[in-house]
Amino acid sequence: MKKVIIFLIIFVSLLIFGGMYLREKNIEAKRAALYLQDQREAGYEVLQQIVRHERRLAAIVEQGEPYVERAEQIVREVTGKSLEEKPPAARQSELMRPQPVEPSTPDAPAAAPPPRVAPAPRRPAPQPDVDRWDGDGVPPGMPTREELDRMRQRQGAPRPEPQAAEPESVPAETGTTEPAPPPPMPSFRRPAERVEEVPPILKRGRDMLEVRGRLLGLRNDMAELVSKATGLQNQLNRTVDGPSAAALVAALREEAGFAEAKIMDGNSLIEDMRRIESDLEDLSRRAERERREREEAEQARRAAEEHTALIARERERVKTTHEMIKADLQRYDFAKALETINQLMENLQTEEARRDLALHRERYELLVNFKNFLIEQINAHPFRWGWVQDVGQKDVLQANQETIRVTDRVVPWEEIELVQFLRIINHYITRPDARTREKGDGNLAAAILCYELGRTDLMDRFKSQALNLAPYLADTANRLLP
Repeated sequence: MKKVIIFLIIFVSLLIFGGMYLREKNIEAKRAALYLQDQREAGYEVLQQIVRHERRLAAIVEQGEPYVERAEQIVREVTGKSLEEKPPAARQSELMRPQPVEPSTPDAPAAAPPPRVAPAPRRPAPQPDVDRWDGDGVPPGMPTREELDRMRQRQGAPRPEPQAAEPESVPAETGTTEPAPPPPMPSFRRPAERVEEVPPILKRGRDMLEVRGRLLGLRNDMAELVSKATGLQNQLNRTVDGPSAAALVAALREEAGFAEAKIMDGNSLIEDMRRIESDLEDLSRRAERERREREEAEQARRAAEEHTALIARERERVKTTHEMIKADLQRYDFAKALETINQLMENLQTEEARRDLALHRERYELLVNFKNFLIEQINAHPFRWGWVQDVGQKDVLQANQETIRVTDRVVPWEEIELVQFLRIINHYITRPDARTREKGDGNLAAAILCYELGRTDLMDRFKSQALNLAPYLADTANRLLP
């Protein structure tokens, strides 16, 4: 009976402990299932966070496109070139790629094909004896480096004619041919380097393309990261092991950190784009300013050329007018010549031509005033026996702007000879009762008249008399006369 009680006690104890063990196992299983579910949910949240990062990065990439379009617009307006054109470095690398050149051979006259003969037995090429090679130097039977260099140097030199090799036990009835020489090594040529000047604004605009390329690279990396995170989440959904699930969640969180870093990189690249756009706008303003300066310089150059040409034309007009009024000078019609000068002066635009004409105007003003002085003196003091141009001496009685009246007739000014005119001038500027100023001005006017008529010998005499009588006329005389 005692044994039965002990057995029952043990059995009941086993039932109690077994039930407790099963209960603990059930609790642990539920706890593990809950932990696994929590890890899956946590992983899903992390995956959604990564997906949101991908969307944010896509928005950042879209945010960068207007900067690229603006850069394209600025560069095209300034240089007329597109940012999408291949950079000069890429084109240069294509040009620098060696191109094989076919060896040139002289054209040979066409000939009939030779008769086919049986080829001579060729001795097999020696093979390197690798079994006897200890790993040091060149394997037996292979050419050394010096021999290879000599072979390359001989490629450019004319190849000697191959000598006929002695046949080895060749039947007499079969012909022999030499083995074909090895094909020549292709030669390479390096084209002349072309350095293309890239404008700074175009170079800076291509920096914008580079930044956009990095943005697109971030987007591709983010897509790969989302794909990897999705794979990790799928593994997490299939796993039944808590520690493995925790490790997968940790991996997802690490990928989320990478995604967040890419967002920060994307924002940094957008800031780079803003700086590049600001630089492009500064370069555009500078280019516009330089363009305006070039246009203004070109306009100034053209204006200077046109002004120089205008000066030449107007000075030529002054010379032409001066030659034209010589006819009025020979008729002593100084007033008409002065009127022509004044009309031309109103139409001149350049100071150089006006200065040239001003000298002629000052000379003819003196001549007009002097003629008026002569007319007044003739009318006030007739010149007895002053007319010697005709036969006999006659008196010069009266004068006006058109004629002079002598004893027996009226003579137009244009018919008066120079000798007669100078006789009248000399009489009135040497009168004892004439004032010093009248004598000085008269001699200076006579010198100008002789200069205009080409009588420099008489000009020098009258000029000297004017300066002796009126030294104050020195500046005027030196300005108006040579």
